Amino acid sequence: MKTEKMILTIAIALVLTAVSCKEKPLPDTSDSVKASDTSVVTDTSVDNDPVPIEKCDYKGAEFRILYPNWFLYNDYFFADEVTGDSMNDAIYERTSKTEEHLGIEIKTICHGYIETIFPSVQKSVSAGDDEYDLVLTHCIDGVSQLASENYVINMRTLPGVSFNEKYWNEKINSSLAINDKRLFVASDFTLPDPNAILFNKHLIDDYDLENPYELVTSGAWTWDKLDEMSRNVSSDLNGDGIYDENDLYGFVAQVEWKMNSIPQSCGLFIVENKDGSYQLGLNNEKMYSVVEKMNKLFNSSDSTFTWVSDTDHNEMRTGIIYDRALFELATLNESAIYRKSAVDFGILPFPKYDEKQSDYISLDWRGLMCVPVTVSRPEIVGNTLEMLSYFSHDTTQIEYRNTLLGDKMARDNESVDMLDIIFDGCVCDFGLNYLGFNNLTYTIPNLCGKQNSADFASYYQKNAPQVKKMLDELMEKLG
Repeated sequence: MKTEKMILTIAIALVLTAVSCKEKPLPDTSDSVKASDTSVVTDTSVDNDPVPIEKCDYKGAEFRILYPNWFLYNDYFFADEVTGDSMNDAIYERTSKTEEHLGIEIKTICHGYIETIFPSVQKSVSAGDDEYDLVLTHCIDGVSQLASENYVINMRTLPGVSFNEKYWNEKINSSLAINDKRLFVASDFTLPDPNAILFNKHLIDDYDLENPYELVTSGAWTWDKLDEMSRNVSSDLNGDGIYDENDLYGFVAQVEWKMNSIPQSCGLFIVENKDGSYQLGLNNEKMYSVVEKMNKLFNSSDSTFTWVSDTDHNEMRTGIIYDRALFELATLNESAIYRKSAVDFGILPFPKYDEKQSDYISLDWRGLMCVPVTVSRPEIVGNTLEMLSYFSHDTTQIEYRNTLLGDKMARDNESVDMLDIIFDGCVCDFGLNYLGFNNLTYTIPNLCGKQNSADFASYYQKNAPQVKKMLDELMEKLG
C-alpha cells in the first residue's frame, strides 16, 4: 500500500511538472460582483503573494499594444532601456519581468493622437485582422464607439485574468461594466489621473489660516471651507484698481474640463446604475446646491480668479508658481511642473460636499484597456494582462507616486498621506467615459464659469434630453 501511494504521488508530481504554462483557476466573478465589493483595496505589496501565472514559454510571441500619442502613455508606460530615471526604470523592470516570465516580446504601436484609436481598431476588425492584442484608449475618445459597435470583447472571458486580485481596480471596473460585461478595465498597469487642489503653504501662514492637511484628516475639508478660506486672500498688487492675472487671489481656476470633476467630488454622477438600469443622475436637490456653491465661489468676490481656456492668462495657469494664489484647481500630474518653483506648496484632494460625506472622491481621467474581438490568442492575452498588472503593483505604481510627489514633497509626510487619499478615492463616471464631453458633463464650467448663473433647472431642461438620447441609444446597441 505504501508503495502504491508513493507511485501515485510521483505520478501526480510528474503531471504537474509537465504543465508548461498554467494559470491559476479563474474565479467565478460573473455573478458575484456586488456593490459591497467595490471598496478600494489597501495598497499592499504583492511580493510575497503567489505568482498568479506559472512561468512559461510562448516562444517569443509578440504581444502587440496599440496606444495613442497621449502624455500619460508617452510619459509613464513604455521604456526601451534603463536610463537611471526611477520611473523609466520601473517601467522597464515591469516590462522585462513580464516578457521573461511568459517568454514573449511586448511590441508597442502608435498610429497618432487619441482620436485615431477608434478608426485604427475599426479598420483592423472590419478586415478580420488580428492586429492588436491590447488597446489602450483615452478615458473618453473612442470608448462609446468601440463598445456600441461591438469591436471589443467582454474581458471576463479571458483566461488567466483574476479581477478579484488587488492589482485590478474593482471600483472602476465594476462602475464601467455594462450588463456585467467588462469591455473596458483598469488595473495597476494603468495609472490614475485625478485632479487635485494645490495650496500655497506660506500664504496659509501669512494669513494665519487653518492647516489644510488637518482639515482633510478631520473630515472638515469641504467646498464651503475652501470658499471661506479663499475669501481671506486678495490683493491688488500693482494698485491699478483692476483685478487681473497680475494680482493675488484666494482661489484660481481655468474654466475647462478640470471643473468637470466637481460634481463627482460631491458624490454626484452623470449616469447612475440603479439595479442594472442606467439613468441620468444629476437632477436632484444636491446638484442644485452644488451649482449654487460653485457660482458663489467663482463669481461673488475678488478673491477668486477664473478664466476661459482660450484667453491668455499665462501666469495664472500656474498661479502658485508665481505666488499669486492660495488655492489652485490643477491636474495632479502637473505637480511635476510646480516642483520647479521656489514656492512651497502642498497637494489636497477635491473637497467634500459637506462634513457628512464619508469619503473624498476624485474623478479619475485615466486611460482604459480593451481587447479587440479579433483576438486569436486569448490565453496569451489574458496571461500577459495578468502579469503586467501583477508586476506593476510594486514597480510603476510606486514610482508614479514618487514622481508626482518629487523629492521635496516626498519628505512631507502629509503630502504622501494626501496622495493616498486621492488615489484611494478615485472613481469613474459611466456618463463621462461612455457619453463623453456633453453639456451635462460641462455643467459647472458652462453655467458657473462662463454664464455666472446658478439656474441649473433651465440648464438641465435644455440639455438633458440630448444626453438621455445618447444614453438610450448606447444601451439599446449593447442590449
